[in-house]
Amino acid sequence: MKFFITLFLFFSILLSTVDKKLIYYETILPKKLTLNPYHEHPLKSSDKRAFALMHETIYERDVPPYGNFILNEKQKLERIEEVIDGKIFYIYTLEMPQKNIKWFFHSNAELLGVNANISANDLVYSIKYAIKKDVLNSDIFDFEKTNIDSNGNVKVYLKSKLDMRAFKAYLMKVYLIPEIIFKDFINKGTNITYNDDKNISKYNENPFGAGPFEFEEASDIEFLLKRFSDYPKGYKEIAKVLIKYEASRIQHLKFLEETLCNLVVDMPYPYEKEVNGSLKKWEKNENIKVQEIETDRANVLFINHRDKHLKNKNFRKAIAYIIDKKSIRQNVFERKCRLLKSPLTSKDITGGDTHITGYNLKGKEAFEKYIELIKTLGSDYKIVSPDYKNKTIDKLLYKG
Repeated sequence: MKFFITLFLFFSILLSTVDKKLIYYETILPKKLTLNPYHEHPLKSSDKRAFALMHETIYERDVPPYGNFILNEKQKLERIEEVIDGKIFYIYTLEMPQKNIKWFFHSNAELLGVNANISANDLVYSIKYAIKKDVLNSDIFDFEKTNIDSNGNVKVYLKSKLDMRAFKAYLMKVYLIPEIIFKDFINKGTNITYNDDKNISKYNENPFGAGPFEFEEASDIEFLLKRFSDYPKGYKEIAKVLIKYEASRIQHLKFLEETLCNLVVDMPYPYEKEVNGSLKKWEKNENIKVQEIETDRANVLFINHRDKHLKNKNFRKAIAYIIDKKSIRQNVFERKCRLLKSPLTSKDITGGDTHITGYNLKGKEAFEKYIELIKTLGSDYKIVSPDYKNKTIDKLLYKG
């Protein structure tokens, strides 16, 4: 799957020397309510863009991924094992700064009586909240045991083993939330009581996060964010982001030409068929650049569970074992990719669940597992001439 974002940038006014304001239009304006990190309603694209400007995750989607809010953004994570009541738990420790804190919540935190300093408690409850809302898999992450140790660091307890890369990938999905706002709901609330929680209701009216921009004001026609002065990263090139309403996307392009905005998102495509003249000529004459940005790419095998063979779980497992993923990585992708450790599921989109036994068996062991599973399907299935040495199976026959 490929994901593309197409942007129009008008370089002559992108960074106004007067107010450094970025202006763009949306067909639907974002809402304050959807700036809540785990608001239960699906976010529209317009909400997601404003949301991404306001919030930070515990780990960044970067290569290599680096941590926010912790003592050292590149700190080495070491996994230890601990036996509790006869069960093995796998523990990662996030070291927290005890002084010279550089991460803070936005100004709206003070309106709600929240300490602006981001603490270990905020990280613990962010992780607990993510477990409770099924953002993190509760079969892997332990809700009760994740806590703060005697040194003030965050200890994350896992029921299943994850390597460091998979652990970080999970934390890339966890947005930081203020513990004092969501604590009651996390400890004893339910989905039924969620909207009745007074602290959460106050937060929805005065949303805040820890990202580069904070909420300033909203109306029926505009939504305004301003640069957070205490944000510890970046160079403050943009002072404000003004999002304006216009239902017609083609009008957004006209506003760009008229210098009423300096960015167009979700542009009508193909643009060259909607206006007179050539796109390249328009770019050159108006000092505009059209840029297509390709983000992460994944190759995924989708299986039709309605097929009379593939609806059988053992048959699907057998097919998974016989696919030579290592050869595909080497011969098709020239080793420029990494293999997932598990299938992609609704609870884990990272493919990092190492507790799924046997997903990455290699060589003869995987081949034998394939043969074993096919035999469980009954006499209607027959393998003709299996040969591991040459890694071939001439035929898989079905007699039914």
